[in-house]
Amino acid sequence: MSLRNLNADKLTLLHSLRGFAAVFVAICHAKWIFWSGGTEYVKLYPRATWEIWDYIPFAIDMVFSNGTSMVMVFYVLSGFFIAYSYHKNDWSLGEFYFNRALRIYIPYLASIGISIGAMYLAKEIYPAFANNSETKDFNGYMVGSYKEQSLIVLKRTLLFMRSNGWYYGSNFVVWSLLYEMFFYIIVPFIHKGSKTFLMLSGMIFFITTFDLKEDLFNSFNIVHRFFLKYAFYFAIGLYLYDWMENRPLNKKFKFSYILIFSAFCFGLTLLGGVVKDFYNISLWFGALWGCTIIIIFLDYDIKSNFIIRFFKYLGKISYSLYLVHIPTYFVLSALLWKYTGKNFFYSRIYWLTLPIVILVSTIFYYLVV
Repeated sequence: MSLRNLNADKLTLLHSLRGFAAVFVAICHAKWIFWSGGTEYVKLYPRATWEIWDYIPFAIDMVFSNGTSMVMVFYVLSGFFIAYSYHKNDWSLGEFYFNRALRIYIPYLASIGISIGAMYLAKEIYPAFANNSETKDFNGYMVGSYKEQSLIVLKRTLLFMRSNGWYYGSNFVVWSLLYEMFFYIIVPFIHKGSKTFLMLSGMIFFITTFDLKEDLFNSFNIVHRFFLKYAFYFAIGLYLYDWMENRPLNKKFKFSYILIFSAFCFGLTLLGGVVKDFYNISLWFGALWGCTIIIIFLDYDIKSNFIIRFFKYLGKISYSLYLVHIPTYFVLSALLWKYTGKNFFYSRIYWLTLPIVILVSTIFYYLVV
């Protein structure tokens, strides 16, 4: 099967992986903002008091801690879809940049407006939400962002960049879009050499990524950070497309083998959210897991069911979901603080925010995207 002639079902299946990754990130951030699980939960409810069944919901809390691994899945998918797009459309340089600007930047500009509005609305609902940092990490971030809103911060946010650690509107997921845009800038010049790009970026990645301390990594500029760590994930997607397009027709992995390996990679990805020292390696396993799902979806017939249809739908609105889930959480959190009188929630209320986020994302998608 030539990948240039993928049917609509196969394409939406691939996008369903993006939908899964987006909702995983949204769950991770909901858990962080609404403080269910983790160290604080164990302090309040010591494990010595737990029954055996108390470990099950806590384990579910913990496995949704590694949202960054799903961002690496986004990067792999971006590399794969850009390779597919180039092979199918043979873009000129101007056409490619224009297409990417329309698809990425217009919704992003709208999301900045949503973020600014949500930030000020949250403050109006519950003024202490943006006036004190005595509660938790995300509230401290909210306070800092609110106090640092200026024209300079706005200008840098328009370029997907922080200003002294802040974004205009407090939508901190912007960090990943900066690397995405840098990839789009360079990909017209390197997509025909996907194997070379993979080898070079892979060498840099494996030499530096496991030993480079986070503080030192963040001290580098965007270009250095891109090539030290993130270029490799995009390169994987670019090369995966070329490899699958050019391999002999009879060269398929046995389904049971690829499924077992996929489950193994996914398990190690989730482990990175629980074991801090395993975090960096888990990002790599997240990318591998994304590759296995792409291979499974393209090489085998996947029967449709309500779960597949749900993630296909999430795949359609995935960019909207990624852009607006944080502003939505800010408003919901302010409402909860005001009407419950509580700043901490350990009842796993964060799961109840997901339908609201999906609804808001759907509205945003149909209005903007």
